[in-house]
Amino acid sequence: VLVLLRIQNVFITGLGWLGVILAFGATFYFHVVIVKFTSLSVLDLVSLFVILGIAADDILLMFNSYALAPAVLGADASPRKKMKWAYKEASAAMLVTSVTTAGSFYSNCFSIVTVVRSFGFFMATLVVWNFINVLVIFPAAILINDLYVIPCMKRFCCCCRCCRGSDNPEFNDLLVVPPSAKRGSMSSLALGMRSVLARGSLPVLANRIGRGSLRLRFSMLIPVQ
Repeated sequence: VLVLLRIQNVFITGLGWLGVILAFGATFYFHVVIVKFTSLSVLDLVSLFVILGIAADDILLMFNSYALAPAVLGADASPRKKMKWAYKEASAAMLVTSVTTAGSFYSNCFSIVTVVRSFGFFMATLVVWNFINVLVIFPAAILINDLYVIPCMKRFCCCCRCCRGSDNPEFNDLLVVPPSAKRGSMSSLALGMRSVLARGSLPVLANRIGRGSLRLRFSMLIPVQ
């Protein structure tokens, strides 16, 4: 529900959680057929609550990176360019967190307790499949939504919030700084954050990532040159 409130799009959210469901199916196959664990223990059911938090973090990271892309690449950037930038920025962070999390759970496979060994393998494999599905299914869902679903819905409804696509309108006030216009030593993400700070728009960014209670004003602290 919280992910849906953040994304404000049923289509994207639904396909994001479809990846989680498919991850459970693939993990169960490896758990029972490949590794020959005969059944799921009560401890394995705890993985449902753990993977919900991990999946929500990965989904929101990819979505927020795509929403921030116009502030870095320019308002006229195509969905392909925005997704290419967002995919590069978000996948690196997700890779680190997924590898460390899966590694910690796989270490339980060396336990002499069968229940702990079963849970460790099941949870680690679930994290790996969730990472793969988020990188494959969720970006495709965002592009399909922006290229096909939103244009079709606009023919029937022009006032609904779900027809606005994945570009959050509050990001439109950010200063657009093309990467080619700055020094090559700075990354595109750093340029984007620099433009946010230069305009004093950090409260807008914080509000759009779900922290609506943050109403800080930095315009008096950071002068615009």
